[in-house]
Amino acid sequence: MKRYLKAALYVAAALVLLFIGWGIGVSKSTATIKGEKVTRDGLAKDIGDLKSKKSELKSELSALKDDYDAAEELVSQKDDLKTQLDTLNKQVDVAQADLKNAKSELKSTQSKVDAKKKDLASLTGQVQKAKSAPKTLAAGRYEVGKDIPEGRYKATPVGEGSNFVTFDGEGVPDVNTILGVNGEASYTFMVYDGYTIQTEATVKLTPID
Repeated sequence: MKRYLKAALYVAAALVLLFIGWGIGVSKSTATIKGEKVTRDGLAKDIGDLKSKKSELKSELSALKDDYDAAEELVSQKDDLKTQLDTLNKQVDVAQADLKNAKSELKSTQSKVDAKKKDLASLTGQVQKAKSAPKTLAAGRYEVGKDIPEGRYKATPVGEGSNFVTFDGEGVPDVNTILGVNGEASYTFMVYDGYTIQTEATVKLTPID
């Protein structure tokens, strides 16, 4: 700003000198201004220099204005970038919160799955234990797959024993033997779903591999 005021003073002084020169030029080619002798040519040169300086100052002023406009644009861009950054930071905070909740839910779900696996393992063990436990059948007819699971069994009489017969899905006898004092001490056989077991006395069936 000081530079602009100084330039304006130069221009004002030049105009004053120009008017003085015109007044002097009518009768003389020299004059004394504030104790110093000046000539018309000298004044003209000074005025030319001032005009040149004024032009330079205008150019500098234009350049400074361009720099100022560029600086304002950068400040505006900075504000826009700051707003975008704030928005992104908020989105990151929300995403982190969602991720934390998801991890918590996953952990809770995993705990439930682990508990269900333990329950399933326990039930599986109970089923396997039940399958492997001996089964006592009183005299009668039994359907495989409904009354007892299919599989391989060893039949042992309980008491004196009696006739023991199995039928396949078509009703054709597959095993026909006598257990007990008048027959076999035990008998190993296979039955499948749809088979029928008929025993005339109490018998114990022990599952075997």
